[in-house]
Amino acid sequence: MKPKRNPLIKTKVLPDGHVVLFNEANDWAHVLTPQGALLWELCDGSIELYEIFPTVGEATGRSSDGMLEQQLRQLVDELVSLDLLCVNEHEQDSNLQEVGEIRQ
Repeated sequence: MKPKRNPLIKTKVLPDGHVVLFNEANDWAHVLTPQGALLWELCDGSIELYEIFPTVGEATGRSSDGMLEQQLRQLVDELVSLDLLCVNEHEQDSNLQEVGEIRQ
């Protein structure tokens, strides 16, 4: 799965590294922590989700932190449910199959 930012979402980077996502369609805002902001930045549709997690971990000094991956997965799920991130379901199913083949 290669998550991609919804192009209709406006972003504002705050001085402390947090990012505000604003959806004008429903007049709703969502604030991301600096770690979440990095994840958001990497979700450009060209990087597999499993590649994003270690990149965020390395950048934040938490590269071997399994809890971080769990938190990032929850954030991705939340952003998808809020239509802030887009994913191609067919692509997701294909990638899950490929991962399963690799692990077997």
